Amino acid sequence: MEVDVFNLKHITTAQFAILKKYLYTFSLVVHVNISEANVFEMVPIASDLKLQKLTNYCITTIFKAYQNWDIYDILDLGLNCSVKTITNFAKYHLMITYQIRKDEKRFQKLDRSIQNEIERNSWPGPEYWEKVKNFQECGGDYYISRKKQQDSDKCIIN
Repeated sequence: MEVDVFNLKHITTAQFAILKKYLYTFSLVVHVNISEANVFEMVPIASDLKLQKLTNYCITTIFKAYQNWDIYDILDLGLNCSVKTITNFAKYHLMITYQIRKDEKRFQKLDRSIQNEIERNSWPGPEYWEKVKNFQECGGDYYISRKKQQDSDKCIIN
């Protein structure tokens, strides 16, 4: 008979209490007290022990209140715990906010392959910004400002 042994030396008493309640009841909502305060600590434990239901509950908790944390911390958590759902969520958030985040120090410190993936898939995308740049270089800004002066509520880019 083969027995799995888990090394739980890195788990605090509070974390162990949550884990013990989950393992004895397999109930998450009523008996297990996972909150915004401790969810970041529970993801690595649930992931390491391959407790998928507990991991999914932690993921849901993070997604419901993601704005309470730094998106880079969420990305680091997903990468460090190899939880693709968390990693992809954070990457997606960075893709849709790329234009305002691309110059941030934490973005610049990301692995270059992650930066490239986010830039390639950003919204509205590199092709759009290249077209805007070309438009501006061709005098488009002048045309827009003249059009605004002529009819301020009907500014149209042709």
